[in-house]
Amino acid sequence: MARKSRQSVLGGSRPPPIASGVRDIASWHVQGKSVALAWYGQGSAAPHPAVLATSANDGQTLLPHLVGDPTAPAGGELLTRPAKPFGFKIDYEWSDDAP
Repeated sequence: MARKSRQSVLGGSRPPPIASGVRDIASWHVQGKSVALAWYGQGSAAPHPAVLATSANDGQTLLPHLVGDPTAPAGGELLTRPAKPFGFKIDYEWSDDAP
């Protein structure tokens, strides 16, 4: 019986994901409406789950807070592969016009 190496079972020599911190420094949305920030890989039309959501009370605000916690800054973490381009999706807007 042939044994596969751990590297081949895990998908070859792909590097592990890298954690990247994200912080919303300004929210320019309608007061009373929460806004979610997600990310997507280049060429993908499907974003990953939301990284963060800003508080509905922080429309038109610098340094907004997370939904549900008025003391926590609106920030989060995403995992990406090294050297793989990605973009952001904020509410209905994409950072790249052609995902």
